[in-house]
Amino acid sequence: MYETSSATNVNDLMQDLYTFCTSASPKPAFTGSGVITEGSSRRFHITKTGSPNYFFSFRSFNNENPPGTFSPNTGIYMNAGTGSYQTGQAWNDQTGVLKYDTTKFLLSGVNNLSSIVSSHFFYFKETNNYDIIYVVIEGQAGTYQRLMFG
Repeated sequence: MYETSSATNVNDLMQDLYTFCTSASPKPAFTGSGVITEGSSRRFHITKTGSPNYFFSFRSFNNENPPGTFSPNTGIYMNAGTGSYQTGQAWNDQTGVLKYDTTKFLLSGVNNLSSIVSSHFFYFKETNNYDIIYVVIEGQAGTYQRLMFG
């Protein structure tokens, strides 16, 4: 499955990505928290039910400092784990998220997205029944970044 997004900023892109992930047809839908406003940015949490449950947290940053960085950035970051959304916990510190030690979060993301030329969402069903979401973002003309999870 393939869709494009008309987003021109990271907050609009977050909404489009959330909608893509939580709409069922023809792919299995993730369940989600809804898109939540946090400062000038957005966050959402989605779960793929299975054994175990796979859980992903996303947050946009608009000229803000993402965890573990020392300079403001505009982009989208994510982490993953085997928990579920917990109201009141920080977006990147949900129960069950993966950490590489007791204090450091495993984060991946796309950055330097002060403008967005185009974005594309792909859904793949792997032969071992893995559901993969692949996102390609053209932040500046001819410069592409990718984010994959599932």
